[in-house]
Amino acid sequence: MPPKITLCADDFGLSASINQGILNLAAEGRLDAVSCMTTLPLWPEAGRKLKAYRHQVQCGLHLNLTETTGVNLKTIMHRAFLRQLDQATLVLEIKRQIDAFKRVMGSRPDFIDGHEHVHQFPQVREALLQVYSEYYPQKTAWIRVSAQPHWWQNFRSFKGLVIALSGGIKLRHLLQKQAIPHNTSFSGIYDFDPNCNYAQLFEGFLQESKAGGLIMCHPGLPEEQAIAKDALYKTRALEYDFIKNTLNKNAKA
Repeated sequence: MPPKITLCADDFGLSASINQGILNLAAEGRLDAVSCMTTLPLWPEAGRKLKAYRHQVQCGLHLNLTETTGVNLKTIMHRAFLRQLDQATLVLEIKRQIDAFKRVMGSRPDFIDGHEHVHQFPQVREALLQVYSEYYPQKTAWIRVSAQPHWWQNFRSFKGLVIALSGGIKLRHLLQKQAIPHNTSFSGIYDFDPNCNYAQLFEGFLQESKAGGLIMCHPGLPEEQAIAKDALYKTRALEYDFIKNTLNKNAKA
C-alpha cells in the first residue's frame, strides 16, 4: 500500500451513471483506486474507458456474489456462516471474475475486495486466499480489510461493528499471518442517509484513518429517477459532488 490514505470508489460497472461519475473523477485525479464489478453487462465497455486512467489509479476487483445473481446478501451470509456454500464453485467464480478483469484491462487486478463485503465471509475468504496464492504467488496485489486495526475502533458505529465482526477482523488476522498486503485502516462507513452532511462525515473518515489506510466511497452522477435495486442512488450524487467540487486533492496526503 502507498504511504498515504487511499480513496477508493466502489461499484464501477454497476450502472452507466456510476461508471461515468467515477470516470470523471478518475480523469480529474480525484481518486486513488477504483473497484470494478466484472460480471455485469456494462463492464467491458466501461472497463476499456477506465483503462486509460490505470497509470494514475489502482484498479481492482469488486467481487460480486449478489448483483444479478438472484441471491441476496442475507442469503449469502447465512449460507457462508453455516458453511453451506460449495467451495469449488466459489474458487471458480473468483477466478472467472479476475479473468474477466484481465481480458479487458490487460492484467490482473491491483487489489481485491468484495461488493457488500462478501469477500470476508467464511468460505468466501478461504476461496479467495486459495485463488490469491495461485494468481499472485509474489503477493503483488493487496486485499481490502473492512475493519479497523484495533477491535475497539470498530465500535464507533453499529454498522461498522457488524461489518468487522462478519469477517473483517478475521480476514485481517489471516492476511497478517500470510504476509499478504492489505490496508492498515478502513473508513467510509455511514448509513447512506441522503440528508447527511457528507463533508462533515468525510472529515471524520480522515481523522480515523492512518497512513496506508483506505476510505471507501460510492460516487455516481445523479439519476433521473430512483433505481429500485440501488439503495444508494441518492447518496451517490452527494458523494460525487463532494469529491469533485469540495475535497482538496491534497487532503489525503
